[in-house]
Amino acid sequence: MKISNLKVYQFQTFNISDVNYFPKINIRNDHERKYHDRILEIDYNFMSALRAKKWNKFIKNFNSISDELVRLDDNEAINHEFFKTVLKKLVYFGLSTQNREIDFENPRYLIKNFKIDSKSLKKYISYTELMKENNTRILKVNLDSEIKTIINDQVKNLIENHLNERIFLPWGHVRFSSLKFDSCICKVRKLNPFGNYHYDGDIYSFPIIIYLDKVDKKNGGFSYVEESLNSKVSYTLRAFSDYSDSANTSWILAGDINKIRDDNNYHKFLKLPKILQSSKAVSFMSGKNNFEKYSIKEFNGNAGDTILFDGFHIIHEGGFPINGDRFALFINYKFPRQHINKLKSKILT
Repeated sequence: MKISNLKVYQFQTFNISDVNYFPKINIRNDHERKYHDRILEIDYNFMSALRAKKWNKFIKNFNSISDELVRLDDNEAINHEFFKTVLKKLVYFGLSTQNREIDFENPRYLIKNFKIDSKSLKKYISYTELMKENNTRILKVNLDSEIKTIINDQVKNLIENHLNERIFLPWGHVRFSSLKFDSCICKVRKLNPFGNYHYDGDIYSFPIIIYLDKVDKKNGGFSYVEESLNSKVSYTLRAFSDYSDSANTSWILAGDINKIRDDNNYHKFLKLPKILQSSKAVSFMSGKNNFEKYSIKEFNGNAGDTILFDGFHIIHEGGFPINGDRFALFINYKFPRQHINKLKSKILT
C-alpha cells in the first residue's frame, strides 16, 4: 500500500515547534514540500525493494533523488556525504530485514517475558556487592552452561524463526544502574519526565534482561510503549535520523535550554527539512504533552524475572533509579552482521 504522508509514522515525525524546551531560532528551509515528497518516494521505493529482495533499481533511484535534493540549495546539512551514509544504512536495514517474519502493514514485534529460578543466578548475583563497592557500572561475564541452556530453550528458536537466520552462542554482562551513574539522563528529565524513551539503533537489538534483585519503577524497572508493539516503522526515516543522531547527542543530553540554543549541532539540525528533524530519542523529540498520551507498560519483578524484546522496533526505557539501585544480567546473541555487511558492500560496489 502506497502512503501519501510520512506522518503515518507517529513515532518518527515530530513538530519541535510545539515543544517548549526547543529554543526558537529563525532558521527555515524553503523546500519543505519537495523534501517531503522525495523522501516519501524513497520510502516507497525502499519497501518495494524490500518485498522483492532486489536492490539495484532502488539504489539507482535513490542516487537520482539525492542528486536532485543536493542541487536544491546550498545547505551544509544536506550534501552528498549525508546521502551516501544514509544509503549504506538503508541497504543494511533492507538486507537485515528482508527475510524476517514481519507483516509490514500490520506488524507485531517480538517480546516475551518468563521466569528463571533465582538459584540458577547465584553466580551473577554474587557479583553485585563487589560492583557496588567498586562503583563498577558494567561487568562482562562468562555465561555458564546452565544459564545458556535455559536461555536457548526459552528464546533461541523464537528469535531464529523470526529472523530466518542462525544465531550464535550468547554473551552477557551484569549492569549496575544507579542515580550516581545517570547524570545525563537526569539532566534530560529536568526538561521532560519521559526523557529516555527511545528506539535502539542496532537492527539486531534483541536484549534479554534478567533481574538480579527486586526491581520496580523506583529503582529503575524496564518499561515500554504499548502502542509501539505494532506501529509501522519507516526504515527510510530511521536511516536519516541515525545519521543526524550521531551529531545530536550533545544537545539532546544537555538538559539546559541555553546550552541547546548555543550548540552548533542544534543549529545544523534546524537546517534540515522538518521531515528529517528526527531522532531515536522519541519522548524527548515528542515533548511531555504529546508523549504522555501513550500507554507505558512497566516490567517490574524479582530476581529471575526476564524479558526479551525487539529493541529496534519497540520504544522502551531501561529505567531511571530515583530511590535505590538496580542490578540485571543482560544477554544478547551474536548475529550475522559480518555476512550482511559483505552483502551490502557487494551490492553497493
